Parts: sequence; structure tokens; C-alpha cells
Amino acid sequence: MFEVYLKNIRAHYNNNFKKKNIQISKHHAKYPKDKYAPCWKTFEYYTFGSIVKVYENIIDQDVRKEISLQYAIKKPERLQNFLNTLVFVRNSCAHSGVIFDLHIDEGVNGVPGVPFNNDYSHSLDSAIKALLYLLNNISSNRKNDLEKKLILLFDKFADNAVIKDIIENKLGYYYNK
Repeated sequence: MFEVYLKNIRAHYNNNFKKKNIQISKHHAKYPKDKYAPCWKTFEYYTFGSIVKVYENIIDQDVRKEISLQYAIKKPERLQNFLNTLVFVRNSCAHSGVIFDLHIDEGVNGVPGVPFNNDYSHSLDSAIKALLYLLNNISSNRKNDLEKKLILLFDKFADNAVIKDIIENKLGYYYNK
């Protein structure tokens, strides 16, 4: 008997997806009775947004919680919020959105132990802090590298009054005076 683990998987795993991805096509040619290729093979070809949708559509709430706990987040809804935020920022960057004064409608549901600049959870700053939090739970070295690169990037524009104003007033990052 086939068990259902995900809602709406057909929205992402369809004939177009199978045709577009050569390894998935090869799998189905070799195993025509398989409804789906193995997860490890499939996820290689999913976009970040599709992977986030998979997490959103996991039916078993205990599984969702187990995944969220891997990132030191107790509530799956908070992890979902972080992931949705990152998809929103990624899509804004990829589709020519203005991100310096980005407004995230849903807002970030608080990063444990991390205050938001200007106490505002709908900005790029809050998205960056959510990303850094998730990244820290994957690799503290990667998180530290990203933080250093952000500081170098911001410091690069310390002498440009217009950009400095945007960095301070839109992102809430303040230079050492």
C-alpha cells in the first residue's frame, strides 16, 4: 500500500519535472513502475523554493518538528517562517527587487536570542539574522564567514554618505564611530 507523506507533491513532481531532469528521466526509464525517484535523487533537482514547499507539505507534524529541531527551532512554524523569508529574499534578488529597503509582509517570527535592528522584523536585517541563525546550526564557520563578509561589504561604503545612510537607516547597521 502506498502511504502519503506529502500534500500536493504532484505540483512539483510532474511530467515536466521528470523530463527536465535527466537523472530523474533515467530513473523512470529504468524503473517504470516507480511513482517517484528516491528522495536523495529528487532533491538534487528541486529548487530551494520547491524544497521549502516539501517541508511545508509534510503531513506528519512529528516529522516536521524533528526537522525543525535539527536547526534548534522548537516550533516547525518558526522554521517554515524562516524558510519562507529566505525564499522571498532570494526571489527578490533574482527578479530585480529592491532589497535595501525590503519589506517582508509576513515578517520574521523572532530569531532566538537575537534582537532585530530598529526592533523591526520585516526588513532585510531580520532576514539576514534568520539566515545566520540557520547557518550557525549547519556550520558555525560558514556563519562566521558570512558575517565577516557582510561587515566588510558594509565597511566598504562607510565613506559614501548616501549608501551609509541606507545601511544605517534601512538595515539598522551602525558603524563604529
